[in-house]
Amino acid sequence: MRTFTITCVSLEEVTSEYGLDHFQVSEAISNSDVSFGTNDDTLISISRLSGILMDFDVIENHLPLPPEGDIAVSLGS
Repeated sequence: MRTFTITCVSLEEVTSEYGLDHFQVSEAISNSDVSFGTNDDTLISISRLSGILMDFDVIENHLPLPPEGDIAVSLGS
């Protein structure tokens, strides 16, 4: 079996780090084609989140990737 490690952060950490309105971000994700619930293992990449936020006019340009690269964002609560 192959195992792997992914660096994950919470959605709250992302909104805080990039100075985004948590309500607007949550609304954009809810209106996107991403399906998620309250489980902690629902993940999307920063790149995918950035695309969603651009699609719903929350941001104008892609979010810069952190030094670690394209990390996963946990959508669970």
